Amino acid sequence: MTNSKTRTDVRGLLISLAAVVVLIYGLKAAQTIVVPFLLSVFLTVVGVPPLAWLRRKGVPNSVGVAIVVIGMVLVVVVLVSLIGTSVADFTSRIPYYQERLDQQITTILDRLGLADRIGSTRDLLAAVDPGAAIDMVGGLLNSVTGIFNYTFLILFSVVFMLAEVASIPNKLEAAFTSSA
Repeated sequence: MTNSKTRTDVRGLLISLAAVVVLIYGLKAAQTIVVPFLLSVFLTVVGVPPLAWLRRKGVPNSVGVAIVVIGMVLVVVVLVSLIGTSVADFTSRIPYYQERLDQQITTILDRLGLADRIGSTRDLLAAVDPGAAIDMVGGLLNSVTGIFNYTFLILFSVVFMLAEVASIPNKLEAAFTSSA
């Protein structure tokens, strides 16, 4: 009896683990669709309170949706411009940061008494693979670029979801009310 229960428990655990693996693989394979959709849902959830406030003030639903979406677009444009100027400022100051990093590494190595063993900071930095850091930044930028490729899909999804938010209670009531 105990042996068959243990087999059943192990079998259930293996099936559950297999289901999780299949789910993760499926989400990874469908990420080009899932990520923009989840971002659209997130933006819709963020936009519902301002839309509800506008509706309570007597603004028609279509005008309220337009105001909320335009506000979201403006916020994104401001954030992108701030990030763009920050990146431009950072890239223009890279030589300064490199010099400061060299000075700080030299100071630390001198204090630890390792400067004679390692050599110059250039030798130390030559041992570090800067290509890995560049690949990481490139991957991050590709992800951000991918999101911007789906901007119109995300925008239209948000508009349609916000437009339907007002009618969800009526639809739920109609769906769960018995017709008898």
